[in-house]
Formats: sequence, C-alpha cells, structure tokens
Amino acid sequence: IIMKKIWFDKDFCLARLCFYLLLIIFYFYLIFINKTSCLYDNQCILCGLKTAVWETLKLNLIKAYYLNNLVVYIWIAMITMVTDILTIAILNLKNNIET
Repeated sequence: IIMKKIWFDKDFCLARLCFYLLLIIFYFYLIFINKTSCLYDNQCILCGLKTAVWETLKLNLIKAYYLNNLVVYIWIAMITMVTDILTIAILNLKNNIET
C-alpha cells in the first residue's frame, strides 16, 4: 500500500514523465545530431540498433529484429513507458473529474 501511494504521488508521476521526456530527447539527439559511427566495423553489439529502432517507429518490426535482435529490449521499454504514461494520464483525468 505504501509503494502504491509513492508510485502514484503527484510529484513522483511528474518526475517519471520528465525522465521519459529526457530519454526521448536523448534518443533523437543520438539519431539526428550525433553522427558518429561504430569504431569496430559492425562488430559492436549495438551496431544496427539505431536503425532497428527507426524501423520500429515505422512499424516494420520484422526488419527491425533482423537488423539487431536487441531491439526487443527497446520494445519492452517503449511498451512500459507508454503504459505508464497512459496510467498517469488516466489517473489525472480521474482526479480532475472528482474535484
């Protein structure tokens, strides 16, 4: 019960939303601004992950998985973030309607 109280605390919800926003900004920084390439000539474990996430955003999941199968962890993180954001939004709507 205490954990649930903390999890849905207004300030903690705002902190989570800010964290998600920072993650999204950082991701777009990596895609559009940071133009570095892998030093190991496609031997790096993260090679193709940026392209795989981009394919995920275009809903081409099979191609994304083919480019780098670690994209599955990104999918899990995206689903978790969207679920949490929707939960916070629904909770705020409920609280606004009740008051």
